[in-house]
Amino acid sequence: MGVVRITRANTRWPAVGAWPLALGILWTVLVGVSVLLKPAGSEATLCVFRNVTGLPCPTCGSTRAALSAVQGRPLDAIAFNPFVTVAGALSIGWLAMRVGFRRRIEINLAPRQRTLVWVVIAALLGANWVYVILGNT
Repeated sequence: MGVVRITRANTRWPAVGAWPLALGILWTVLVGVSVLLKPAGSEATLCVFRNVTGLPCPTCGSTRAALSAVQGRPLDAIAFNPFVTVAGALSIGWLAMRVGFRRRIEINLAPRQRTLVWVVIAALLGANWVYVILGNT
């Protein structure tokens, strides 16, 4: 059976690999540049998937969702991309627990439970993609 525990962390800052950190910084820079340089009314997008296929990717709308959340409009953020908004809120909560309170969330699952969790996450991401494709962003 799965166990969730909150324990004291050895360090306040979580170890982050170079690739996730570099991708996060790159994404932040690209979003900042696109927001600053985008002409009013322009439909240009940074999404390579959308530029190639014409279809939105599962995370399309995440930049607008993040901007809406930062501007204090959580319902707009959810409307742009529910999966990314919830995942972002959970990530911020996790980081606040780690940095603010020096606590670590441990989730110990049996192999079958871990597989089930990944299947549920994939199903939620798929449902989110259908939502995005149907034009709600």
